[in-house]
Amino acid sequence: MSSYASEPATHQNVNYESPPLVEVTLGETDFRLDAGKQGTAVSISSRPVGSWDWRFGGEARWDGSELRSRAFERRVLVQLSSALSSALASLE
Repeated sequence: MSSYASEPATHQNVNYESPPLVEVTLGETDFRLDAGKQGTAVSISSRPVGSWDWRFGGEARWDGSELRSRAFERRVLVQLSSALSSALASLE
């Protein structure tokens, strides 16, 4: 497994200077969700709690209730889906 410090701090499709759609801590890891390619996907990035550097983990599809991606474990996607649903509901 590679070190977070050796990973690039940016990804070509993610602007880490902009506010995320959702940011949540699960265990010892911070996750952030950002708009993906042309708004058709959700980019998921992570970092260890207390770190400054985000690592792009992959993109997921949002079907209105669940995130789907092969890049993340199901338990993580369920918790991120719940956080995104709550954030979207608070906008209404």
